[in-house]
Amino acid sequence: TTSMPLWAMILAAIFLKEPITAKKVLGIAAGASGALLLVLGSGNTDSTGGHSVAGDLLVLFAQLSYALYFVLYKNFVTRYSLTTIMKWMFTFATLCILPFTGRDLLSTDWQALSAAAIGSLAFIVVGSTFLSYMLIIVGQKNLRPTVAGMYNYIQPLVATLAAVCWGMETFDPTKICSVLLIFSGVYLVTTSRSRADAEKSRLQPESPRKRQ
Repeated sequence: TTSMPLWAMILAAIFLKEPITAKKVLGIAAGASGALLLVLGSGNTDSTGGHSVAGDLLVLFAQLSYALYFVLYKNFVTRYSLTTIMKWMFTFATLCILPFTGRDLLSTDWQALSAAAIGSLAFIVVGSTFLSYMLIIVGQKNLRPTVAGMYNYIQPLVATLAAVCWGMETFDPTKICSVLLIFSGVYLVTTSRSRADAEKSRLQPESPRKRQ
């Protein structure tokens, strides 16, 4: 799952002609290292399950598709309002998933759910889904695809901080190193040279001292 920003950088170079710089590559490597260190160092990985190549390929394909969405729909999301994009995206998503979930929705005894269960569902729908996708579109409108993709590494960081707050994990030197790597990677990619910067420096006239 840490391959998403790497795919975004490669696809942005192919379709949007964004330059692949050493600073950008270093930032992605630092972010990926921090995310992997955070996940592998948590001690919660399940070693009893079997290894599935098909599952790994599906996850890889999902990250590639997500990166492709970030790159190809960059110009699309800038042309329409946030409300319009969210309205049609969730409408078509509902229609696509309804054949697979309709039976469960009809057979669920909604009145038997506790207040805690309803609150959890509301948080998933409103917070983890609607609000997060809305902010993703805001990021797509204002950031380069590679920069927006780098924030994918914040997910394990937030999960770890939540686990520490609830007493499920402890904050050790490994997690501190992971946090530093993730934020350093995001900073390097954010401050890396963009296509606009490269074109601007190419069009800028050379100073007389530099010509001498």
